Amino acid sequence: MLLILLFKSQDLKRKLNDMLRLLGITVFSFTLFFPSYWVLHYFFGPDLGAPIAFGFSLVLYPYFIAKVWHFYPPIDVVAIDKDDVFNQQCIARARSELHRLESGLSEGKKDAFVKFAIKSNDGSDHVWGIAHSMVDGSVIVTLVSEPVYTPNPTEHVDIREKIPVYDIQDWMLIDKQGNCEGGYTHLAMVNAYKKQHGKVPKKYLKHLRNFVDLQESECR
Repeated sequence: MLLILLFKSQDLKRKLNDMLRLLGITVFSFTLFFPSYWVLHYFFGPDLGAPIAFGFSLVLYPYFIAKVWHFYPPIDVVAIDKDDVFNQQCIARARSELHRLESGLSEGKKDAFVKFAIKSNDGSDHVWGIAHSMVDGSVIVTLVSEPVYTPNPTEHVDIREKIPVYDIQDWMLIDKQGNCEGGYTHLAMVNAYKKQHGKVPKKYLKHLRNFVDLQESECR
């Protein structure tokens, strides 16, 4: 039971993947010592062949193997700087179209979600919630994503909350076919991921195909 609970932690999974990757690189690098020694022994003799092969296994091979065997963490755990200019542009883009969210809530034909910040003693966390209705300039929301930090109990005590419209950072309207309107901050995730890891694996970009407002060129 304890192991099941531990492996539910994305952070632990990420650390385990890193450990296994480093272990694999180490084992593979030192396995290459033997064929390297046989080749180098032929050209440089035993006195130089062994230390050169050992140096390759210690430095050169791990470097190149790590370049090829790069671990890409899940895109939903990427950290986004709150002051990132592109992220702010995505939020502004979403806020400029909040009338579409209001129309979607009024029609009641699509599942509606909004993104907002939850305050805690450690800072703020950006989460998604189910949007039920819009009343007096606020959206009635039920939290669906688990906050990273423990929410401030003095400000977040109810299952349902009223989030002022001006605090909404993004929104989504999803129909029965899975097509999604809005969701502009997903582009900020892609942008941050590229900065931190060089590129975004195609498997992480597949889910963006259902976002009808995002251009294909923006999701690469």
